[in-house]
Amino acid sequence: MAEGQVSTQGSKTVLKGLGQCSFTRNGDPAAIDVKDGKIIRIRPLHFEDKYTK
Repeated sequence: MAEGQVSTQGSKTVLKGLGQCSFTRNGDPAAIDVKDGKIIRIRPLHFEDKYTK
């Protein structure tokens, strides 16, 4: 693998809410990238990513 490239083998993306202030309410959703049981990236979740139009 070339230097500067990240291997995605064995990784997954989990969707989580970032809110921690209340029991019934949640904060903004985020996409958490996990590899080998460790968090490697936290990205904001964009609802329109799955749509092409």
